[in-house]
Amino acid sequence: MCGLRWHSLHEVSPPGCAAGVTMARLGRAEIGRCLRGKLLVFQGDSLTRQLFNRLIWWLRGIESNLEHYYQKDAYYSFSATDDKLIIRTHSRREHAARDAATWRHVDAALAGNATLDPARAHVVLMMFRNSAWRETDENIQGGRFLRGKFCDETRTTDCIVREREGGAAGYRHGGGIGWGRAPLAGVVQGQMGRVAVHRPRPDGGGVDLALLSVGAIAASAPVELERNVVCMEADGSGGLNWTRAAGAMIDHGHASTLPPVCAHQDGHFQCSFGPLGREPTRSFKRPLSGDCRDVANLNALQLILTSLCAT
Repeated sequence: MCGLRWHSLHEVSPPGCAAGVTMARLGRAEIGRCLRGKLLVFQGDSLTRQLFNRLIWWLRGIESNLEHYYQKDAYYSFSATDDKLIIRTHSRREHAARDAATWRHVDAALAGNATLDPARAHVVLMMFRNSAWRETDENIQGGRFLRGKFCDETRTTDCIVREREGGAAGYRHGGGIGWGRAPLAGVVQGQMGRVAVHRPRPDGGGVDLALLSVGAIAASAPVELERNVVCMEADGSGGLNWTRAAGAMIDHGHASTLPPVCAHQDGHFQCSFGPLGREPTRSFKRPLSGDCRDVANLNALQLILTSLCAT
């Protein structure tokens, strides 16, 4: 196999092969072989967190995805027989000491100062504005990781792979990461669905860069992949009522013309319930269709994995 190349938004094939070759989805065993003993790092906002979540659900064989959202760093590891997910500061009391020790080890491994279990695959989420790695905000704010290019539904020509671009020396991929020392499979940086994938070359001679957009991938699908537009909230009597946009809306740049709409112009494709953290459920949001399979993020995730795992 050879590395993935995006010929255009709609056309994906390995270099050296005919354009339009179908991209096969990688399963748990293939992803495990690719990531075993390595770190895959996601840095970004809530849409980037949903890519991280989608990976977990895919590996667990869960088709419909419903997120209880969180705004903290997270660590996920898996082997052929088991997996574990730890959200920073969200541990149960009886697991707090164990999870704190795990985080110290993960932090050290990210800096290149510790080794990881070679029998497991390791995935880390650095959460924008809420990360223990303070440099995450600097790298994500304003889409700086895209280097001035914005790959989205309106600029699909920027959704490309730039192979043989850049070098490890002086190239800032993300705060808290010991690039060249940590055993990285790749770094995925995202903001508002615009994603940059940084892939280290096996020979250590530099980094390959791919840009993609979850929204553009959704827009190119043969069926409509909707963002969340339906919101419901607890009515105080144990039931859920529709909620509609009222007053000042939070503008995420994805206005919907389909009623009922959420009180914010939601940019997310993944169904979710809230509030934040481990509190009892009081709200729920989904696409108008009620389809919670989150195919948009799954397709984007498979593009990311194939670009990192193809050799």
